[in-house]
Amino acid sequence: IAAPEDEAATVAITGNKLLVTGANTVTVRVTATDGKTVRDYVVTVNVPALSSNSNISSLKVNNATATAGSTINLPAGTRFAEILAVPEDSSSSVLYTGNKDLVAGPNTVTVKVTAANGTFTEYTLTLTVETLSNDKSLKSFSIEGFNVLGKGKLTVASGTRKLRVSAQVNNSGASVSISGRDILPGSNNVVVTVTAADGTSTTYTVIVKVKA
Repeated sequence: IAAPEDEAATVAITGNKLLVTGANTVTVRVTATDGKTVRDYVVTVNVPALSSNSNISSLKVNNATATAGSTINLPAGTRFAEILAVPEDSSSSVLYTGNKDLVAGPNTVTVKVTAANGTFTEYTLTLTVETLSNDKSLKSFSIEGFNVLGKGKLTVASGTRKLRVSAQVNNSGASVSISGRDILPGSNNVVVTVTAADGTSTTYTVIVKVKA
C-alpha cells in the first residue's frame, strides 16, 4: 500500500505478485497530476526458501521408543499399532501407512515425512505380530489312572459307569474338552478334543470296554 502526498496523483505497483524464493523487486510508481512527472520507489522483498527438513526427532510405537528400520514384536492377535513420529521441523507433515489391519507375522509400516518444500523421506518399521500356536498335542492322557496316551483301547472293571478322565496339553494356549465319561456295558468311545490357540483342533479317541 502506497499513499501519495498529493491525493490526486496516481499509484501503480508492480512486482508484488507471483513472488519467488529469494529477492523480489517491487516498484511503486507515482505519477503526478500533470501526467508527466513520475517517480519510482523500489523495494526488495526477500522470500525465504521453504524448509527441506524431513528429519524426525523421535519415533514411538505404542508409546515405546523405536528407531527407523527396527523390528518391533507385538502380541498375537494385535490388529493396530499406534505410531507417533515427531518431525524436527514443525512445518513438516507426517503420514502413516501399514499400521492398521495387522496380520500374524511381519508387517511393514511406512512413516512418510514431507517437508514444507514438498521433499520427503520415508522411514520404515517392521511390526512382527506373534503367530498363534497350532500345537494340539497332549502332554498326558489317562483314564481311570491308566496312561492311554498313544493308545486306542482300554478295558475297565465290570460295573463301571463313570470314568475318571484327565488330559493335559503341551501348549498353555490350547484348550481341552472331554466327552464319553459316562459309559455303558460294552464298548464306549472316550473323545478328547484339543483346540489350539490358532483355532484348529484335533481329537484323541480311546475305545473303553467294560468287562462283562
